[in-house]
Amino acid sequence: MTYLNLPVEDITIKDRAESILDHLGISMEASFNMFLKAIVRENGIPLNLTVDAYDRAVLKILQEAEADEVDHANLHNVDEILSMMSKMIQGSSNV
Repeated sequence: MTYLNLPVEDITIKDRAESILDHLGISMEASFNMFLKAIVRENGIPLNLTVDAYDRAVLKILQEAEADEVDHANLHNVDEILSMMSKMIQGSSNV
């Protein structure tokens, strides 16, 4: 494991980001890990995750789970669940 110590120029931005991440149920640490993995996966900086897209993705996952349409065989750990949600979020941003 590696640790990062990053300066943030504007405390207001950090506080606002933390508030949004709290709403999403994601820690600052987890969001940075997700961001770094996305940079590698996309070979660039992906900046399309929003609260609205997240809420739509979560709602869709819950609806599919209720209807038993979620492929549970492919969901073995948190990374696989987050990957599925990321794909759903990306798909919902095109709507």
